[in-house]
Amino acid sequence: MRKELSCGIIAYHKHADGLKFLVLKHGEGHWAFAKGHVEGQESEMETAMRELREETGLIVKPDPNLRLVTNYEPKPGISKDVVYFCGEAKSMDIKLQAEEIQEGQWLLFDEAHSLITYPSDKELLEEVYAYVLSL
Repeated sequence: MRKELSCGIIAYHKHADGLKFLVLKHGEGHWAFAKGHVEGQESEMETAMRELREETGLIVKPDPNLRLVTNYEPKPGISKDVVYFCGEAKSMDIKLQAEEIQEGQWLLFDEAHSLITYPSDKELLEEVYAYVLSL
């Protein structure tokens, strides 16, 4: 089985209404978070930050203390690990990468949780939510 590695950021913003999370509608139609493949000698964090910037225009303050990993098989014979970090965005202004991202929304936890497509991504959001509330 071939192994792949992607990294991403679950971006949040401390809004007057509460914690808001950025969820993206990817080109394939599913709702999830910014992520992408490691390039060259990038670290996981560098990849995650680059992918967030490319897909949304956002620069966040990443939290190195929370590293979450999920695994799935995008195609037969391929096992993909995705490493996620979380990061606080000071701004909610996004500029979506039209080639990869159809839509982006800042949503409160319940709204984001309802919109996210895959159960594994919902679990990631739950972990980040609990973590950020504990800070």
